[in-house]
Amino acid sequence: MSENKYLRLARAARDENNSEDAKKFYDMVRVEDPDNGEAKFFYQYYSLYEGKNGEIASRFIKLVNVLDSSIKMISESSDTEENKLETIKAIVKAFTPMPLSINTYMNTLTVKVGNETKRVLSNADIKSASETGVIGLYNLGDAIEKYFGSSPRAMNFAVIAWKEGVSLQQAWLFFKYPGKNVEDYGAKIQKIDSSYEIPKKGCLWLQKKR
Repeated sequence: MSENKYLRLARAARDENNSEDAKKFYDMVRVEDPDNGEAKFFYQYYSLYEGKNGEIASRFIKLVNVLDSSIKMISESSDTEENKLETIKAIVKAFTPMPLSINTYMNTLTVKVGNETKRVLSNADIKSASETGVIGLYNLGDAIEKYFGSSPRAMNFAVIAWKEGVSLQQAWLFFKYPGKNVEDYGAKIQKIDSSYEIPKKGCLWLQKKR
């Protein structure tokens, strides 16, 4: 299949960190090619910060919810294997930092109420988005494994997502991740990276400095 005429423009805007044009062109790709997994993911990715502050949590959850279907669409496309892997790489690079950065961003949205400083977003919203983000990291790696498991290069991208999920779950002890056990994901990672050790429970800052 020939490249959608807007896809090249969307990728160029993405490379230039031009989020406005990237979102616009990825939206055009979606209209012409609804089964384009790259456009499906990046349209939601660039939509994230466009709403009001109170919408950040729900928009992030929408982004997480398109991970599996986006990877599936990419796997089923008629694109070359090399281009598919480059798209997977771009998605992993874009999404992997998101759970931590979204948590930090949501916690720093504050407003003055009299002499008090209060968060703009509720603790429940922050908790929900943070839990969903870690689950999303695991799900992203799982989707790559499911649809690209025979590709060693793709599995290296899955490992990147899984490692960040484990790191955050070990750090964010007060959150819940139903059905997502660090031991299970540690074992998945060790099949590909035999030197990997699950980070100790505790402070994320200390883990990042190791």
